[in-house]
Amino acid sequence: MLPDWWSVKGISMYDKKSVNEAYLDAKKSRDLYVEQNKLMVGCPPAEKNLVTHRNYMVAPNNRWGFKRLEQLTRSITVGRGDVPVRPLISAPQDLSGVLFKSKCGREVSVQEHLKSTYTDGFIVLKDAKSVYECYFDGYQPNDRHIMFSVTKSLVGLIAEDLITKDIIDENLLVIKYIPELIGSAFGDATVRQVLNMTVGIDCYEEYDDPTGITAQFGYASGLWQQPEGSDYPDNICDYLKKLRKHGSHGMRFEYVTACTEVVAWIVERAAGQSISKLVEVVWSQLGCERDAYFVNDAHGRACSGGGFNATLRDMARFAIMVSQRGEWEGRQLFSPSAVDRLFEGGDPEHYALNESYSSWTPGASYKSHWYVYSGQSIMAVGIHGQIVYIHRPSGVVIVKQSSSPTAESPLYSDTVVMLKVLAENLS
Repeated sequence: MLPDWWSVKGISMYDKKSVNEAYLDAKKSRDLYVEQNKLMVGCPPAEKNLVTHRNYMVAPNNRWGFKRLEQLTRSITVGRGDVPVRPLISAPQDLSGVLFKSKCGREVSVQEHLKSTYTDGFIVLKDAKSVYECYFDGYQPNDRHIMFSVTKSLVGLIAEDLITKDIIDENLLVIKYIPELIGSAFGDATVRQVLNMTVGIDCYEEYDDPTGITAQFGYASGLWQQPEGSDYPDNICDYLKKLRKHGSHGMRFEYVTACTEVVAWIVERAAGQSISKLVEVVWSQLGCERDAYFVNDAHGRACSGGGFNATLRDMARFAIMVSQRGEWEGRQLFSPSAVDRLFEGGDPEHYALNESYSSWTPGASYKSHWYVYSGQSIMAVGIHGQIVYIHRPSGVVIVKQSSSPTAESPLYSDTVVMLKVLAENLS
């Protein structure tokens, strides 16, 4: 059951009372979970402790499922390749006691915040060296974790790279690449409008309605199991075709996962390869410790809006490469100008019009599926507490993998504050 404050929308979700109550609630529920956790124990597990494709999104089942999704869903492997593992140089510092000013008004330590946001793994790097790395509740460095909408940012960067190489024209209409979307919400939108999520669309991200349009994406993409007897689309392409326009394009930021799936479709058409293969081209050169994988739909297409899974350290390797303007071990995996374009950001006025998002990340904009503080930092974010944060001036990179019981939380405003304080602390 969702906590009482969950129905609060917009700016009040991040007020002092809501944030303080969220810390108190997290401490009680997290301690209870650690004490009572018997998920998937037994041969077979008791039905009440069984985690399945149907129930893994519900707490506390998510704390097992988010780390083992390949056991529950269809998946496409993103191979690590045959290059040697590239060790992360360690230069440890104890950052657990670093304090920051919470939205609730009191000083909160990094350690308290990590526990309160149900963190599984957390790594901080400075100039490509690991300075702080910690794991919780049995999560191990070799385990892979669902990154949810951080996946969008991988796709967005690939699209930016193809734009800089003149393989994609950001000013063309979507239907120039995907005529199948004529008549849909995307029929008269440009590639850039879809990349920056300024599409006028009759779709609102609502994570707790099992019949809503967001849930229908989950069923179509393979992230969630279709309810018995339902007639929802079982694949991403058919799902996109049914979405309809609402309002005008290019007016304001509106977060809609379907936009990423459209971008992925454009990228695949333009490049002549699947998203999973395009990610693998990069992944296989990073010296990763493990293969990554995508959840896929019934037609074998990768879930580009939220289906990527990888280890904490491998996500850190990817983020370091991005922080180095796409360069890795003397090879240019993305064009430097593609990364620079991300740091330029989108239109801050479009972003500010969406009060729910601008109150969470004041001063930010949104470009190619990254949250941007122009010239300073970029951030990839997934529901339930997934983060990739790159702060250019300090050379700090941070990755956070989490299993928060709710898709969004008042504490996520504090997460942004904590990331900035850590970057300042290490400058």
